[in-house]
Amino acid sequence: MAYFEGKLYYDKNGAAFEEKVKIYAKKYKKSTGKAPKTCKVHPSMTDLKTVGKIKIEKTLAIPANMFWIGEEVEDN
Repeated sequence: MAYFEGKLYYDKNGAAFEEKVKIYAKKYKKSTGKAPKTCKVHPSMTDLKTVGKIKIEKTLAIPANMFWIGEEVEDN
């Protein structure tokens, strides 16, 4: 079974969506040493499916202006 491991960021600045994902991807990598593979966001935030190599996953479980960035991890 897989679970999502990541960091949740709140953002209210005026930067473009793609730029925000890149900023939080850098923070995640600096914090964990691993590059994120997925960014979960509220569906109202974008129509994009990817930003670079990061998959954008839309979910109502994430409030608007929040970015949950990380990766799926297999539970052994």
